[in-house]
Amino acid sequence: GNSINQQEDALAIEQAEQQAARPGPGTPAISPDLVLQADFDNGSAIYDNACVACHGETGQGGQDGGPALTNNLSLSEIMLVINDGRNTMPGFDVFTEQQLVDISSFVAERLHQ
Repeated sequence: GNSINQQEDALAIEQAEQQAARPGPGTPAISPDLVLQADFDNGSAIYDNACVACHGETGQGGQDGGPALTNNLSLSEIMLVINDGRNTMPGFDVFTEQQLVDISSFVAERLHQ
C-alpha cells in the first residue's frame, strides 16, 4: 500500500541527505529539497530523449539492448546508475542536479507501477 511507498520515499530522501553530506568521487551531491521537488514532466521528456531507445517507452527494455527497468533500486541508486553508468550503459553526468532528480524520480515513480 501507500505506507510502503512512503517508507521507501523517506528512506530514499534520508539516503540522499546522507550522500549530500559526504559526496564521494563521481557521486553527485543531491540536495534533499530537490528530491521533494521532482518535475515528472521534465523527467518524462528527458527519458524520451535519452533513455527510451535502450529501455523502451515503458521501461520494458528496448531494441538497443537495454534491460527492463525493475523496481529493485532505490531512488538514490537510480541516480547513481544514471550519473555513473552500469555495465554497457554509459554515465549521463551531463545532467544538472535538477535534471538528475527529475529523470530518476520519473523512473522510480512512473515506470515502476
